[in-house]
Amino acid sequence: AAPIIDVLTGIGGLVVISVAQDDDYYFAQPQMITAGAITAVLSGVSAAVGFARTEKCRVAKEQLEERLRLQLQSLGDTLAVVHSRPVILHNAPHLIPL
Repeated sequence: AAPIIDVLTGIGGLVVISVAQDDDYYFAQPQMITAGAITAVLSGVSAAVGFARTEKCRVAKEQLEERLRLQLQSLGDTLAVVHSRPVILHNAPHLIPL
């Protein structure tokens, strides 16, 4: 899943900066703008890292799926060859049942 919380927190930081522009908050404007900016930047960086890791994980899962598919295909080919060879079971020739 994508880093949705980081994105939402970053948007929240931008909202704080926007609200701080209102004259009703003149007494806390510098602190609100600083806190909003720090929150927005940290959350933005965290979201960017999260999106990069999510993409890397998605690619790794696709590669694993392909490797497993090839292994199963190879195993199926091997079983088909073994299945066609006569094998002695209990002193009688039989084919290996699948």
